Amino acid sequence: MPGLPSPPFDFHGYSVVVTGGSRGIGRSMAMVFARLGVAVSICVPSAKARKEIRMVPVAYGAAVHAGCRERAHAVVVAGQVQNAAATLGGADAFFNNGTGHG
Repeated sequence: MPGLPSPPFDFHGYSVVVTGGSRGIGRSMAMVFARLGVAVSICVPSAKARKEIRMVPVAYGAAVHAGCRERAHAVVVAGQVQNAAATLGGADAFFNNGTGHG
């Protein structure tokens, strides 16, 4: 984000899964994590949103993975975490911002 000071910590090498990441708090948190150097896996509902959201963390140099249509289902979210871990080399944190809407 232009105009912001450099972050005080370096989180390169860590990864996080963020549910509900296509807008609002989830999207903002995904961007904060990316700016801190965290590889981000974003759980978003639509293919269009997944394509759009992938580009923002990449602008910060962060690795990104996007998937997960129905974040309200535990099995789907568990699959997202497994896919994120396989793609990003692990999953160190989970930011559950899912609303329960499909």
